[in-house]
Order: sequence, then structure tokens, then C-alpha cells
Amino acid sequence: MSSTHFFRFSADDDPTQLSKVGNWVITFLDSAENTPTRLAITHVIPRQVSNDLQLRSLYIQRTEHQYEWQILKLEYFDSRTQQMLEADLDTTLAHKFVQQLIGEFARYDVELSYV
Repeated sequence: MSSTHFFRFSADDDPTQLSKVGNWVITFLDSAENTPTRLAITHVIPRQVSNDLQLRSLYIQRTEHQYEWQILKLEYFDSRTQQMLEADLDTTLAHKFVQQLIGEFARYDVELSYV
């Protein structure tokens, strides 16, 4: 059974007001009326052929708590298999990807924490 994972943005860094952070683009996902806002955070640099796994996209959804966003899905590219895969959010790999994203956002003064 997977647990629920969240990002907490600072009051000054509402992700709905951000369109780009470094090489990350933030876009709204289509959603039905009266459903929580959903966003995609996608890396725009083309995939490099290597043996490393590369975080490509995260999907988040607004929660009832003002600055918290639930992480819905994390996608990464595996250059060995040339496939886009979805990470289980309860794994060490997903945690490393999340920490990578937080570090990259911090370089652009976007305060983000993993809760």
C-alpha cells in the first residue's frame, strides 16, 4: 500500500503563478470543473543518452491546505531501456528524484519542501 506524499511551497512561491523554474516548466493539466487544480512539472532539456535515470515529470494536485500539493505521479527516463517509466513514490529512487527537484528549485529561490 503506497502512502501519500506532498510538496509544501512557501507563500511566495505558489506553483500556479510560476511558469518556469530553471529548466522546469509548470503547466496546468486539464481537469473537470469543481476538481482540485492539477499541475505538471516537466524538465525541458532533451534526454541525454546515458546509463543514468533522469527525472522528467512530476504531477501534483492542490490540497485543502493552502500551500500543500499532493504528488500524484513521478515519471523518469531510463536510457538503458529507452523507456519512460513511473516511479513508486515510496522508493529510495523517488526520494532521490524529489530531493534533486527541491535542490534545483532552490537555485532559483523557489522554496519547496517534501512533507
